[in-house]
Amino acid sequence: MQGSETNLAIEVNSEAAGSIGLVLQSDVARRSAEIGYWMREAHWGHGIMTEAVREMTAYGFDHFDLIRIYAPIFAWNLASIRVVEKAGYQFEGRRLKAVVKDGQIIDDLMYAIIRKDQ
Repeated sequence: MQGSETNLAIEVNSEAAGSIGLVLQSDVARRSAEIGYWMREAHWGHGIMTEAVREMTAYGFDHFDLIRIYAPIFAWNLASIRVVEKAGYQFEGRRLKAVVKDGQIIDDLMYAIIRKDQ
């Protein structure tokens, strides 16, 4: 099941500042979800996204039958890497030439967190 319960707005001072969501997987990956997020630049560097990732991760484990939540991150996005690391995600590996961003074929880095009771 996927929908409004897995895609949320992030508000700062009653203003939309970003969003965060989970993409629940299916079939053999049905106990995994991909986390994705973005934030307006005006709100970068205040710890807001790290807290949102922590909260969404807890929500995912509490409300869905998940074992693993993962975050593929563009290799050059050091700020996003720092966000997931501070939220407890672990580096799993580099996927070479895995994504296209702004017309460039680039690597992404896979980070994940495993439910503590597994």
